[in-house]
Amino acid sequence: MPKNPRARREFIKRIGHCEIPNCTENNLNRLTIDHKIPLSKGGLDEMDNWQVLCYKHNQSKSNKLDAEICSGHIIERMSKGEAVVGKISFGWNSKGTFSIVAQQGTKDILLNLRGEEAQKLKEFINKVV
Repeated sequence: MPKNPRARREFIKRIGHCEIPNCTENNLNRLTIDHKIPLSKGGLDEMDNWQVLCYKHNQSKSNKLDAEICSGHIIERMSKGEAVVGKISFGWNSKGTFSIVAQQGTKDILLNLRGEEAQKLKEFINKVV
C-alpha cells in the first residue's frame, strides 16, 4: 500500500473506477491501489506505478504483471477473431523504464516495466523484431 494514505485516496478519487476493461465498479470504498509492476518484482511505490482496481480484480491480479494478465485477455479475444489493438509503440526512457503503448480504439493503454522484467521483455522483442 502506498505510504501516503492521502495521496492514495486522492488518486482513487481522481480515477474513480476500476481500470480493468469492462469492469463497472466505481464505489470508492471498493477501489484499491494496485502496483502495475508489483513491489515483489521490482516495482516502485510511486504514482506512475499505481493503477486503481476494485478489490476483486486486485486480489485476482495478485503479484502478476499487467502484461501477464493482458496477454491472456488478448489471446482469448484473438481466438474469437476480434481485432485487439492497432498501433503498438515501445522504447526506453531516460530513467531506465521500458514503456509500451498499445492503441485500442480511441484509448491508449500504457505499460511501464523496470528492472529485470524490462530487460527480459527487451531481450524477447530483440529476438522477434
